Amino acid sequence: MNLLPVLLKKYWLQLSVTLLIAVLAWTTDHYRDNAIQYKSQRDTASHSLTLANETISDME
Repeated sequence: MNLLPVLLKKYWLQLSVTLLIAVLAWTTDHYRDNAIQYKSQRDTASHSLTLANETISDME
């Protein structure tokens, strides 16, 4: 007797919901990390631009 088909037939909904939650959690974590990295790059570029503008103003 093969147990896997029996278990899948009995618990398919619970397995589907668990899989959906896991995929959503992974996707959220992935995009959150990208957003944090983007924000860091944006802040660094903004700071560099501010310093460059101040240097140009001092030279005038």
